[in-house]
Amino acid sequence: MKKIRLGILVEEETLAWYKFKPLKSLVDEGKVEVCIAVQRDKKQAFHMSRLSKVIPSINQKLFSFLSRNKSNTKRYSIHDLVANGTMPIVISVVNQDKIYDEIEDSVIEKLEAANLDYLVKFGFRTLAGRILSVSKKGILLFRYGDETKQRRGSALYWQFAEQWENSVVTLHLLNERLNGDKVVGRGYGSLFYWDYNLTEHKLNGVAASILYWYFHKNKIGVKNGNSTNLMLDDAIYEQPQQLTAIRHLMGFF
Repeated sequence: MKKIRLGILVEEETLAWYKFKPLKSLVDEGKVEVCIAVQRDKKQAFHMSRLSKVIPSINQKLFSFLSRNKSNTKRYSIHDLVANGTMPIVISVVNQDKIYDEIEDSVIEKLEAANLDYLVKFGFRTLAGRILSVSKKGILLFRYGDETKQRRGSALYWQFAEQWENSVVTLHLLNERLNGDKVVGRGYGSLFYWDYNLTEHKLNGVAASILYWYFHKNKIGVKNGNSTNLMLDDAIYEQPQQLTAIRHLMGFF
């Protein structure tokens, strides 16, 4: 059986457990082959992190610190996804505007030479340009929460801070032939609003399961159509303002 050829977009040479483990299982089963990784230039990544907004990151750190369960931060080397222990890595210094990352032509040429079926997006911001057509099937990426409502900011932050009962994790396929993107996998989970780390771990587990079963073409966890609205109202949940973040923190305590 011909293996599915993957490329991955990453910020560093390690992946969190819920991104690494489904890929490793698929590799070990002979289902996929991870052929190449594109990593953002470290100087550029550091520059972006300094400019990123600190809210809700301060609250998230407090939520995590005060949780009974420890945060599962275990990471694995992407080099363990290939048989010879050395993943081919291409460093990208992307062209940036306020929203989009456009990967430079020299990197695109190397991806085209790899003859990929899919790219899996584990890093970078919203992508634009030639990268959308570099793989045969397109780019896979995760979104947490209802994508019709949560435009910016952390989906898990809003879900936890507003104490919603349920959440949804979706796997999207993006390519130049689609008008926007297509939901190709969806999973649901209840939230533990007294324990941020437990909630995060559970939703990340849902994401891992969706990615694994997508490549097995199994219908478990896969659902097409419009997103389910889990919101309590018609608000658009974006980056919270200072007063809102303070209210969230007081409500948590």
